[in-house]
Amino acid sequence: MDPTDQKIRKQVAYYFSDINLPFDRFLYNETRKNKGWIALQTIASFKRMQMICSDFDKVLAALKAEPLDDLEINDRNQIRRKSKLVKQNFFYRTVYVDGLDDYENVEGQFQLLDDLEETFGQFGKVIGIRLRKEDEKPYKFKNSAYVTFDEEKQAVEAAKKQQVEFRGKNINVMTKKQFKQKEDPDRQKQKKKNIFNAFELEKESALHYKDISRSDAEETAKNAKGKIFAVFEKSENEGYVFVRGKLDLKALGNNMKRSNAEQYKEACELRKQRSLKRKAEKDEEENDADKKVKLDGEPEAVKAENPAEDAAPQEKASEPVQADAPAPETVKQE
Repeated sequence: MDPTDQKIRKQVAYYFSDINLPFDRFLYNETRKNKGWIALQTIASFKRMQMICSDFDKVLAALKAEPLDDLEINDRNQIRRKSKLVKQNFFYRTVYVDGLDDYENVEGQFQLLDDLEETFGQFGKVIGIRLRKEDEKPYKFKNSAYVTFDEEKQAVEAAKKQQVEFRGKNINVMTKKQFKQKEDPDRQKQKKKNIFNAFELEKESALHYKDISRSDAEETAKNAKGKIFAVFEKSENEGYVFVRGKLDLKALGNNMKRSNAEQYKEACELRKQRSLKRKAEKDEEENDADKKVKLDGEPEAVKAENPAEDAAPQEKASEPVQADAPAPETVKQE
């Protein structure tokens, strides 16, 4: 098979793998629509795929050349995973590496991933690599990464080296367990809250209520042993209650049901709109605060004369690199 075709198939298989899909917010949410089917045009639009091959017809041909393990493609050029996600423990199969150099752009990021895979391939099959970044914008690269192997013994063997030659210099290597033992416990708790995990999401339910008030809906959900974490009103007497935990469905009554596929989609859209609204409000507050700091920090004489000329030119903020987002934007990472 053509080398490019092999790369296409390998990358698509990775997207739907147990090490990526459960932790990929965008892609996982897409699999919850349309019975799991996702347009191949969407997959092909990811930056990583575009770098491998920008010709959609070639991508399509490569994926259809031979059956894909655990994936199927229909006659509408849509793809989905056949089996359910399997919760695996990758912790002991992962090593932490640091001492990596910065990369300048997304091409440099992907090249770094490829080089890491090639270097650590000497210890065994590498099934995933995650570059570590700061939690806040501009998501600066921490010059470190997690490399996950197919088997625990391969990770142990790599960690025994303590240092590995990479791009002409030595980088530090240790097991993820060793790294976590050194990390601040409070920092670990904070990061855990920010990580998307589909297995946690599976415990969530969106309950649709109608012809009752919001307060009555919340009370009903509590009686059904649901732990409420979000409520979205569609109208005065209709909306959705998001809950976690195993529900007593009999306690929901006649005015509240577990949402069907269409209702769940609507509930997620309401959730998304609220999230975007809050983000916009936060950004506006930060912008107002920045303006106030600038004004308060300038001498009055400068303000009075010509602030437009005296102000330093504003650089365009660089957008965070999100490795595999379709254009425009998706929360997708390598």
